[in-house]
Amino acid sequence: MSTFTVAQLAAMKAQYARGVLRVTTPDGTTVQYESLDALGRAISQVEAELVNAGLLTPPGGPALRYGVWDRC
Repeated sequence: MSTFTVAQLAAMKAQYARGVLRVTTPDGTTVQYESLDALGRAISQVEAELVNAGLLTPPGGPALRYGVWDRC
């Protein structure tokens, strides 16, 4: 089970898009990141955890698998 929520991820992404390093999540937790790069890495980690927990579809949608006949 994930320790993060989709709402927390949304808050992180919103601040990243604004270029703001301080994120306050819906549960009232505030985190100050040292750089946008650090915030971006945290977003990637939270996304991966939510995907693994089945709470989020992978970015870009589900992976598609193609057979040999589809490559023509």
